[in-house]
Amino acid sequence: MAYRTDIDGEWNNSVDINQLTEQQRTLYHAFKAAYKSSQMAKEAFEVSMQCLAPEGKSLVFNYRFGRLSAAVANGVKQERKVVAAKAKQSLADWLAARQ
Repeated sequence: MAYRTDIDGEWNNSVDINQLTEQQRTLYHAFKAAYKSSQMAKEAFEVSMQCLAPEGKSLVFNYRFGRLSAAVANGVKQERKVVAAKAKQSLADWLAARQ
């Protein structure tokens, strides 16, 4: 998927999937299951590759543009800071506010 440059600058990060149709919810759950399976396979692959890293270092990976890229990292991965969640707004209300 190409990087989008035409976003209006604001994302709705709290879409209530219960407001979707049954078909949309089914497709969403199928997507989430496939994504979870993909993430588990990705993690297993990356762990299996660590035996190739120089001592005291680790390998990190990138998968952009359908290609596998690897780099050697010196430190421990830092966790991202958790941002407080915004108040929930229905998808319909959020879309209506953008018209």
